Amino acid sequence: MTNRDEEYNFTVVDDEGKEVICDVISLLQDEKTNDVYIIYTDYTMNDKNQFNTYLSELVESKKGEYTLKDVKSKVKYKNLMEHAKTVYGRAITDLLESN
Repeated sequence: MTNRDEEYNFTVVDDEGKEVICDVISLLQDEKTNDVYIIYTDYTMNDKNQFNTYLSELVESKKGEYTLKDVKSKVKYKNLMEHAKTVYGRAITDLLESN
């Protein structure tokens, strides 16, 4: 059994309608736009036997609810990956690139 710090986890509903608990690895904020990006895992495994790790934009609604959105801009994604590599090292970007 894994102890989870509720402050650093959240629940999403997957494509099958099941609730999945995810853990936050890191939050990144774009200083120019104030957009917030999240690196997280749902603890599923990839074909390399590593945890699937994701990078998404975290968007807050006026009601205070959050939505995860894909980072569609290849330039933005590349810049976020470079920032993550600088801050956290190659290991985190290796995990993100393996998904």
